[in-house]
Amino acid sequence: MISLAEARRLVLEHTPSASGCERVPISAALGRVLCRELRSDVELPPFDKAMMDGVALRAAEAAVPGAELAVTGEARAGAGFAGEVPPGAAVRIMTGAPLPAGLDAVAMIERCELLDGGRRVRLADAARAEQNVARRGVDLQIGERVAGIGQRLRAAEIAALATVGCALVPVFPAVRVHLIGTGDELVPLECRPGPEQIRDTNTPTLAAQLASSAVIARAFPPVRDDAGALREAIEAALEGCDVLILTGGVSMGAYDLVGQALLAAGVREVFHKVSIKPGKPVWFGVLDRAGRRQLVFGLPGNPVSTFVTLETLVRPALQKLGGAEPALEFPRAVLSGGHPLKRDAREQFVPARLDLRTCPPRLAPLDYQSSADLLELSRADAFAIVPANQAPTDGAELGYLPF
Repeated sequence: MISLAEARRLVLEHTPSASGCERVPISAALGRVLCRELRSDVELPPFDKAMMDGVALRAAEAAVPGAELAVTGEARAGAGFAGEVPPGAAVRIMTGAPLPAGLDAVAMIERCELLDGGRRVRLADAARAEQNVARRGVDLQIGERVAGIGQRLRAAEIAALATVGCALVPVFPAVRVHLIGTGDELVPLECRPGPEQIRDTNTPTLAAQLASSAVIARAFPPVRDDAGALREAIEAALEGCDVLILTGGVSMGAYDLVGQALLAAGVREVFHKVSIKPGKPVWFGVLDRAGRRQLVFGLPGNPVSTFVTLETLVRPALQKLGGAEPALEFPRAVLSGGHPLKRDAREQFVPARLDLRTCPPRLAPLDYQSSADLLELSRADAFAIVPANQAPTDGAELGYLPF
């Protein structure tokens, strides 16, 4: 049995780097990873613009409070003021409108008093050159980098790409993941379980966990605990995927047949069993054929074990395959209240409530019963990571895995 750190090292050591590049519509680019650097083809803003609703003017003509100016026109976004502004005059201006030629400041409307039916304006404050003005190119220059290789696209990056007209975004190909639940007791979600059956909760849970990644997930029907049926299902599911994930059948029981079925299908075992709780029986291997490598994970069948092993072992591999830098460091928080933690020989992942309103954040472990305790998991928003052979108390600093 190996440590979690060693297991993660082995997973990444056996995971190929991302390759290839494809263009997807910007509407489908969220969560994807850029495969090449993108630079701006425009200046932003493309003109000197007003940052406030107010009055555009020459600061030198309103250098003292109470200055009065004639109002000679209006400028708004998409329809600027085209003429010349004579000395002693100002222009009504709206946020985002081009600054009229020769003017260098904008007085905010809340500090202006319009007189004579709007034909004149009195300023409450002295004006300063450049106040409430954004000069052309101050945000972005032509040729300036907008986003780099390996950058995962969030809504903020999507906004930046849209600003520079990137309608088709160059990204690494999505990782294709196939999912199989195993066990005689499993029935599909839409079926009513018999007296000795349960619904397959792991497959939709995994699909939900993967939905936020650059992943295309496909779920296969549950497979019974039969060596021949497992091998047949594994060989079918290996077609057309980068990663195969099975749940259940990897422990030491008489009907835990997934490991031997994987070996029979040609998958080479890299490790089996990791010193974590829950998640100990996790299995990892690779299949090399036709010049490409496929990753295979056998995750424990208990739902919380499945959840933990996907986040700690599978996700770093998916990040690397998808072109992103794997996130291996766990954030830290201080233990504060909650259910007392118990000592264990294995590294523990305990469902907890996470409070990010404090600095540092605080963790409150929940009364977690077993690796099948889905109700308690639904009340948590993180796992407190408890080092092996320790029973931390309030005030101790721990790593945590948010979800």
